[in-house]
Amino acid sequence: MEDIFKKLGDEYLGLERDLCAFLDKINTEALLPIMMTNLLMRAPEELAGDKFGYYPVMFELLAFHAITRFGENTDVAITPWDTKQCFDLLEKCIFRRAFSKSSGLSEIKTSDVGSLASSMRMHSNIVRGSAYPEQTRQEILEIQGAFDSWFINNIGISPTRAVEILFALIRHTERIFNKYSDEYFGLADSFKNRYVEASRRKIPTDEDKQLLMMFKDEASASAFGYTSAVNAIVPLKLPVTITELDTDMRPTEIEEIALKSLIGVSKDTISSIESSQNIQEHPLYILSDGRVLMSDLSNCLDFLWEAFETRAKLDKRFYDKQYQKRKARWLETKAVEYFGRIFPSHSIYQCLDYPDPEKTSGATAELDIAISWGPFLILVEAKAKQFRIESLRGNPSKLWLDIKQNVEDSHKQALRAIKYIKSKGSGKFIERATGRKLSIKSNIPLKIYTISLSLHHLGMVSTELNKTKELGLFKESEFPFSISIADLDTITRTIIVPEALLHFIERRIAILNDHKEWHGDDLDFFSAYLDTRLLMGNLQVPKEEKMDALFISGYSDKFDRFFMYERGEMDSAPDIALRLPERTQAIFDELKSRGDDSSKRIAFALLDIEDSLLASLAEAIFEIKGANIKHGMLRRCSFSNDEIVVSIVGGRFDSPEELERGLAFRVYAEKYRRKLGKSIGFGLFCDTAFL
Repeated sequence: MEDIFKKLGDEYLGLERDLCAFLDKINTEALLPIMMTNLLMRAPEELAGDKFGYYPVMFELLAFHAITRFGENTDVAITPWDTKQCFDLLEKCIFRRAFSKSSGLSEIKTSDVGSLASSMRMHSNIVRGSAYPEQTRQEILEIQGAFDSWFINNIGISPTRAVEILFALIRHTERIFNKYSDEYFGLADSFKNRYVEASRRKIPTDEDKQLLMMFKDEASASAFGYTSAVNAIVPLKLPVTITELDTDMRPTEIEEIALKSLIGVSKDTISSIESSQNIQEHPLYILSDGRVLMSDLSNCLDFLWEAFETRAKLDKRFYDKQYQKRKARWLETKAVEYFGRIFPSHSIYQCLDYPDPEKTSGATAELDIAISWGPFLILVEAKAKQFRIESLRGNPSKLWLDIKQNVEDSHKQALRAIKYIKSKGSGKFIERATGRKLSIKSNIPLKIYTISLSLHHLGMVSTELNKTKELGLFKESEFPFSISIADLDTITRTIIVPEALLHFIERRIAILNDHKEWHGDDLDFFSAYLDTRLLMGNLQVPKEEKMDALFISGYSDKFDRFFMYERGEMDSAPDIALRLPERTQAIFDELKSRGDDSSKRIAFALLDIEDSLLASLAEAIFEIKGANIKHGMLRRCSFSNDEIVVSIVGGRFDSPEELERGLAFRVYAEKYRRKLGKSIGFGLFCDTAFL
């Protein structure tokens, strides 16, 4: 295996040299906007999913090598063949770099680096954007934008204006591309028609022969015409001067200089960037004449945030006393808002005080958020600490500290609240702002979940917390559900009931202690949950199949399409909801209508049953419900898997108590007979419309 990684690494270096040799002969200031059009300007339908996931990284690699050659070969025209050659070289380079030794893939099983650090390195080599652009934009405006005046005084541009300029740059890019689309397609049609005419002519002219030699079919002729038009127009029209952008108030020269200093890179500054991977931090490309291009918008917003954060840190008093506190308050407030989409508002508590079980009498501790919903309790600790780019790239020491501050420390604070409840036999938490009391009794059956909420996406950390033990964290193998605020926002936009969100949390935590390795990011896992509930039986993996790892990928394109719909780029919204077997939904609707703790427990337990068994259960309920059963008689059946048995008892009874006694006997008898830990039952009055 080591030989394969070395071979790919050597091939990558060779291809990178070929790319540089190609660029030595090209007008790179013209090539860069052309390739931006090819790599980043795609139809919304094409951008959903992972198909073009490498394209922003390919564009960054090109920019790193192209910028050093700005101003050279300015009289050289870019041909469609040049465009094709450039694309092919970039694609081959990125593929080999992704699987070479430098990617971290070859170090997955080594102990000195740690498999998590290696996974992070792989992830950072490919993925761009820690959230959807709308989410990062909101974060910048609502957190950093609160200090616009401070940033103007210290930098020369405010976060609000910087975001406005970047979105104006996006609008300019789209407008220019669309403005000249008739010319692109017009020349494409011209070449296509000429090729068709040449192929039909009985006695071809010399020009016909040349066309037929150049192109293999009419599609390639059309593509040549289209690319020729793009290559002629885009270098002249696409790059733009920042002060000429169409905003409510035209950007000033001071703002232009400040924005370029924050996230820009030019021929004069490219030498300070260590490698092609580090250019990710400088997504605004400055041409020789001062005009600019930008890379992927999500990535651009990420590093705009980072740049403002870095400047704020230079003033320690401002950062600690104002800026950091604003981040923490915003994170908690947004979490309450997003959880409020799933849980009733009266069940959510924010900023609670309770007696600290680890200190002397009279000392109190704080819990950020608590959600009390029937037999379930969620304890949320939010951390607005920075997750540094070095950590995302797998630096073990920085990764250790950032995981500790963002996840482990918050988990310990949540465990402290659990310790308080268990040590006293009960617990009383008081919401600081309202005085509302949340009383918990530990002798009442209660499932407690801890959530570590981070301000930013933590790469692969949240879904691979079990690997943090290699870094000396979570030594007891007791993990929280870790998620970023942007991903919490995304998943709570779906049509999902509280039981399903809680079950997803339980499945995600259980996966961390599975003997198999599960790989995937938060949104892929959640999307897969909606389809399969992350149950092996639903994943259609044969039981006899021995597996060491599962890769969950490609599911999250539903959310790509959702945000495109929200932007108006798609006509219809994707169906993002929990998928259940036919007729099963009626059972959950009935349980929801009852609203008591037992119904919530049963609904939660049913979600842990694979679809085949759940479908059989639903069919049996409806069959027994419609059966003609004599008074005093009953029908019963049971279904089970390796963990739970579900019993159904139906008949005509004189009272609910009579049915309840018969059902209770069957539930306990089946649990004992099958020697399983869980047993639930459904009792049916066969002459009524209800369970």
